[in-house]
Amino acid sequence: MDLIIKKTSCLSGLVTVPASKSQTVRALLISALAGGTSTVSNVLECDDTMRAEEVLKMLGVQIKKNGSTWTLKSGGLPLKTAGKNFYTGDSGITTRFLLPMLGLGDGPCTLNVSAQMRARPTLPLVKALNRLGMQIEKSGADVWPLKVSGQFLGGETEVDGISSQYLSGLLLASPYAEKDTILHVQNLNEKPYVEMTLSWLKNAGILYERRAGEQSGIETFIVESRQKFKPLNVKISGDYSSASCLIAAATLLGAADGIKLLGLSKNDPQGDRKLVDILQEMGADIRWENDDTLCVRGGRILTGGRVDANEIPDLIPALAVLGTQMENGLQIVNVPQARLKETDRLRSMSEGLKKMGAEIEEKEDGLIVGASHLSGACVDGFNDHRTVMALSIAGLIAEGETCVRGVEAIRKTFPSFIEVMQALGANFELANL
Repeated sequence: MDLIIKKTSCLSGLVTVPASKSQTVRALLISALAGGTSTVSNVLECDDTMRAEEVLKMLGVQIKKNGSTWTLKSGGLPLKTAGKNFYTGDSGITTRFLLPMLGLGDGPCTLNVSAQMRARPTLPLVKALNRLGMQIEKSGADVWPLKVSGQFLGGETEVDGISSQYLSGLLLASPYAEKDTILHVQNLNEKPYVEMTLSWLKNAGILYERRAGEQSGIETFIVESRQKFKPLNVKISGDYSSASCLIAAATLLGAADGIKLLGLSKNDPQGDRKLVDILQEMGADIRWENDDTLCVRGGRILTGGRVDANEIPDLIPALAVLGTQMENGLQIVNVPQARLKETDRLRSMSEGLKKMGAEIEEKEDGLIVGASHLSGACVDGFNDHRTVMALSIAGLIAEGETCVRGVEAIRKTFPSFIEVMQALGANFELANL
C-alpha cells in the first residue's frame, strides 16, 4: 500500500499521542510473571502488542478487555510452555523478552519469528541464556525456529550490549531464578530503555544492584534470586518514539497557535523524550503547558549541530528529516545499532532522502545531513514503521508529490498515524487499497 503526500503549508490541532509500546509490552509480560489479577489501562493496540497478547494467552494468561483497559489473570509460575510453538512475528521486543521467560515454564517448546526478524541478531541472548541453565538449540544454519528447554537457573554470564533488549529480557526473568543472576554487559547501547526496565523492578520492590566495572565500558547487574513481581495496576503513558514524527512535523509546519500533544509525561523515563530538549536547544518553539500537554509551534529557524544518538536510535528517522531543514545541517553520530532495527535505518533514511534531493552522507555509525531543498519522489519505506512515518513528514515539506511505499508498516506501533496527520491538516492520501 502506498501513501501519496503533497506539500502542506501548515498543521494545527490537538492530538492524543499513542501509548508507549515499550511500556505496554513490559506491563503485559510482567503481569504474566506476577500471577494473580493485574489491570493495565491505556494499552496500545498495535502489531507488536498483539504479538505479546497472543504469547500471553498461550502461556495460560486470561485477558479481558474493556476498551484500552485490560484485566489479566495469570496462574504465575510455571508458565504453560510444554509442547507449545510460539510465534512472535516481527516483534523484536516480544521475542527478546519472551525467550528468557520460556526458561520459567513447565516444559520444552519452540520459538519462531518472521523473515524480517530472522535478519536481526538474537544469538547473543541465546548464548547468555545457555550459560544461565537454559538449553536453546538453533535449527541448523537458519537458526530459527529455536528449540527451547531447560530452566532459567541464574548464575553469571556476559551479555552483549549492542541491543538493550537482551539485558532487559534477562532482568525481567532474573528475580525468579534459583540462584542470584550476575550479568556483565560491555558497551551497553540504548541505556534509557534499561533504565525503564529497572524502574519496573524498583517499583515492584525487586532487589538488584548495578555496578560500574573495573574495565571501561563494562557494567554489572546483580539480581537476587527467588523474588517475584506483584500484580499490576498501572496506566501506560504516551510514547515519545511515536510522538517524534508528530513533534518533527509540528516543528517544521506548526501554525501560530501550535499543535498540542496530549498524553506525554513530562518526567517520563523514556529516552526519546530527549527530542524535546534537542529541538529546544536548536531554537524550536516547544513548551509544556502542564505535565501532560506539549505545545509545538513552527516557523522558528533551527540552528542544527551534532547529536550523539546512541541512547535514542528510534529518533534517527525523524532527526534525519529535521536535519534537512536546519541552518547548519545535522550530524548524527555514535548509533551503529540503528542498522539492526526493523531495517538498517541509516541506509533507509539516506536512500529515501537522497531521492528527495537531500544532501546526506551515510557513515558507519551515523549520518551527516546538510541543509537541503526537498522535492517529491517515490521512496521505499523498507517495511519499517519509523522510516515510513519520517519520509511521510519529509513529503509534507517537499515540492511536488511524494509516494511512500509500504505504508502498512505503521501498524507495528502507530496504526492511526495517517488519520491523525490528516486531522492536523496533512495532505495524505492512500493508494493501492
